[in-house]
Amino acid sequence: LPKQSQFTVGLLGRLSPEKGVLEFLQTLIPYLPNHPDWRILIAGEGEQRAEIEKLAKNNKQIQILGFVYNLDEFFSGISVLCYPTLVPESFGLAAAEAIARGIPVIASNLGALPEIIKHEETGYLIDFPPLERGGVGRGRVWIEYLEKLTNPELYKKMSAAALAIAQTFSETKMFTAFHKLLN
Repeated sequence: LPKQSQFTVGLLGRLSPEKGVLEFLQTLIPYLPNHPDWRILIAGEGEQRAEIEKLAKNNKQIQILGFVYNLDEFFSGISVLCYPTLVPESFGLAAAEAIARGIPVIASNLGALPEIIKHEETGYLIDFPPLERGGVGRGRVWIEYLEKLTNPELYKKMSAAALAIAQTFSETKMFTAFHKLLN
């Protein structure tokens, strides 16, 4: 279970338009009054930081950390990682790092993210477009999945599955697969 006392949603990455953080917050903020125990931690820098700060300015549930040097500290403070990218990702390192720590991930179903996140097993995948401009419409599915993960039994099951799947990304297995590919 999460180490912190509150349900904490983490976002980690560049704060740029293609990453979808601004749109994600526009979706989430209207629902935060219904979830006063939720907290949002945003780690990253980028061209949209000022706009994101302006949006989150009067909301005590949202904290913008800026660039994070200690990822272990960041991940130990979150319950779930949200990855609302609007473009296909070639890998999704933040998602892989969360899974490796037993943290479920909710992400856009784009690019390589489905290779890291197993829908309804280690997290949830949201079909593109994951958000509509202005934070309405399909964005509600983000809230539904977050609400599901507040269930301790489901969270524990997904966390254990995430740790188990992370073993498939071990350095030894990757080198072995690469060696087979070369031969």
